[in-house]
Amino acid sequence: MEIADDIKAVPVTTIVKKKKRSHLEYTYGGQVTTELLPFKGVMAYQLSKRGFNTRNLSFRELVPLYYNEFVSNKGNPFSSYQPINCYDFRNNISFKVRPSDNFNGDINSFRVKHHFSEVNNVVDGIVNHFKIAQLKKRYAFAQGQNPYHTMTDEELVQARATDRIVNHLENQILFDKPIKQGSLLNMLFWGFMLLALYYILE
Repeated sequence: MEIADDIKAVPVTTIVKKKKRSHLEYTYGGQVTTELLPFKGVMAYQLSKRGFNTRNLSFRELVPLYYNEFVSNKGNPFSSYQPINCYDFRNNISFKVRPSDNFNGDINSFRVKHHFSEVNNVVDGIVNHFKIAQLKKRYAFAQGQNPYHTMTDEELVQARATDRIVNHLENQILFDKPIKQGSLLNMLFWGFMLLALYYILE
């Protein structure tokens, strides 16, 4: 009877709320890769154009595959990015640890930081790849050239996608919609890059 009374005393809503909160919380790796979510559609599209079936791929599998095919020096000898192991990426420890977890070990240790930085490097490489495509397009216009003659079809797709995302973020600021700190820093970095390019071309 006492046990039954104790069970009744625990509010059911409290248990449900705890489950929902832990389920919806991003892992460390998930937080980093959310920066690529606006590019998800075009990444899947470009991979499918190269013959990959992306229909049943999780985002965690899509990211390293796109990185290897489009960003790394696997197919581009001028790239400074090395190809990565897709299996190792999707099983990276950062995708298993949440900020609220009681992590068994030092999260600031060199080994753990190394694993976390691997995900950061991949995300940064993909974001920079899209930004470079947009820079090429704007540079072509600044020189009075038709980007359709100076850029590949893949670069044009990437440049258009970046334009759409940047315009969307600018509209969010214009209409006072809340945006994430990471997105704002991204825009500031992008604005600095454009300004630097302008002075270089002058």
